[in-house]
Amino acid sequence: MMYSWTVSLPEETKISDAYQMLKKQGIIKQDPDLPDDKSCPPPPPRPKNAIFEDEEKSKVVEMQFRMMMFYVYFPMSLLRVL
Repeated sequence: MMYSWTVSLPEETKISDAYQMLKKQGIIKQDPDLPDDKSCPPPPPRPKNAIFEDEEKSKVVEMQFRMMMFYVYFPMSLLRVL
């Protein structure tokens, strides 16, 4: 499987590097024969998240995130001093 990834995803250099390392260590003796259709089936589409599809919910989530980050950087004990 890893060899098929190396062939079908040449832009993913880390996969190729890992495969070559396994070959150098002797864990992989030779490249396997690939079927004629060399390609892996594409992954299924990601399910859509309703929170990010709805603009109103997206704004609420963004505001909550900003508030959370504010309290991470400015704890309540620090705000009392100000």
